[in-house]
Amino acid sequence: MIGGVSNAWTGSGTSVGHDGALRLGSLPEIGDPNTAPNTHVTPTYISRSEEDTGSPNIVTGVIIDYRGFDTMWETSVMFLAGLTTVLILTSNTVGRRPEEEPEDPEEGEIIK
Repeated sequence: MIGGVSNAWTGSGTSVGHDGALRLGSLPEIGDPNTAPNTHVTPTYISRSEEDTGSPNIVTGVIIDYRGFDTMWETSVMFLAGLTTVLILTSNTVGRRPEEEPEDPEEGEIIK
C-alpha cells in the first residue's frame, strides 16, 4: 500500500529488477571467443563474404549485401527524424518579431 492506496505493481518492480540483474550477470565476457556469434556467425561471414558479395572488403560486403535493407531503413529513419526536427524548430513563432500587416487602404483609395 502506497500513500493509503493499494498498488499491485509494488512487488513486481522488485522482481523485474532482480530478474534483470540475474540475466546481466549471466552474459558472456566481451570478446569471449567461445560465444555463439564468435563460433558460428563470424567464421561464416569471414569465409564466405567475398564469394557471396563479390567485395574483397568484408565490412563493405556485410553492410551493403547482408544488411542492405536494414541500412537503407535506418538511413530513412534518420533522414525523417532530422527533417521533422527542422520542421518543428522552424515552425515555432516564439521569440520572432511579428510580421507587419499591410495597412488597409482608405475608402476610395486606389491600390497600386
